[in-house]
This record gives sequence, structure tokens and C-alpha cells, in this order.
Amino acid sequence: MDKKFTDVDLISLKDVSFKEFEKFIDSLTIERDTWSLNLNITNDRTNNPTKDFYNTSNALLGIIDGNILGLVQASVRSEPDCLEIKKFLSVKGGNKIVEFSFLVHREYQSRGIGTLFIKKIVLNPNNSADMFIARYYTNNIASHLAFKKNGFLVYGQMEDQFFAGKKITYSSKNDELRYPQPKIIGDKLSYE
Repeated sequence: MDKKFTDVDLISLKDVSFKEFEKFIDSLTIERDTWSLNLNITNDRTNNPTKDFYNTSNALLGIIDGNILGLVQASVRSEPDCLEIKKFLSVKGGNKIVEFSFLVHREYQSRGIGTLFIKKIVLNPNNSADMFIARYYTNNIASHLAFKKNGFLVYGQMEDQFFAGKKITYSSKNDELRYPQPKIIGDKLSYE
């Protein structure tokens, strides 16, 4: 990782103006294709989904020297969602599950920033999650590696997305043996 990128600050989305955020969103191209939550900009409540996201999201921005490098979203899932998620993933344990997603602007990719975003959220002393989960496209090797470096395991696949998780407050000692992990074969992730 570039030395200067170890000092990335995560700040509240609301700490930048809407115009700054909109400029960042408008600069995204290929990044939108690989972010599975697609900024949740699909609920068009005001005919301006970017503004909706800005007004309603608890997302954080990765900032260095005033430049927005990326965006991190961590959302606590409802208790019924947690039960369904645990059932789908065949895991036991606590009921506070946080779904995690991140995006790194193309100019800053391949510098360990996504890995750093995950680490900053998971190791945050205010974190009270029992488990973090993430969904990412099966062709997104960079996300796979970033989550893997932070101890996430792939627990399942649904169509073109992997479901990965990291248990925090309860044991996951044998999960690596029970859940086969995808391998990088050429430029793809595969169970083969």
C-alpha cells in the first residue's frame, strides 16, 4: 500500500456538501459496475436518487488531502433479517449483523484502500456487531481479496454474488473447513 494512503480518514457523508458528493458520484464509471449495492441509488423518491442517498444514508467517505477516495456503507440489519441471513449462511450466534459495502474510486484502486476501509470499520472500538456480512459480485476479485485479508469467509453464493462474513463475538474456528473458499483462476473467482 502506498504509504500516504495509510492516513485515510473516514468522515460522515454529511461532512461534505451535497455538491462535493454529487461531483464524486458523477465521476464514477466502472466502479458502479462492481459495487453490488450500487449506492442504493435505486429508490427514486425525489427524481434525484443521489440527493436521496445523501439525505438518508449513514455512509462514510474516505478522504485524504481533501480528496474523496471512496465510500463505505455499514448498515445494521433488522432482527428478522439477521435470522434469515444466519439461516441462509448456516451460521449460529449473535443477532447484530452489519452489512458492509465499499467503493474505491478508480484513480485510487489497487493501493490497499478497500482493505483499509474494511479494517477501520471492523476494528472500530465502537463496533458492537456480532458479524459483518458483505455481498460482492463473483467477478470482483479486488473486493474478494480485500474482504479475505480482513478475515471474511465466503459462506455462500446466490446467482452472481458471493456472501461473505466475519464473525466477531462468537467462534468461527471450523468455518474455514466447512465452507470451501473460491479460488482465483486466471481473472475469475471459482469453486473449481
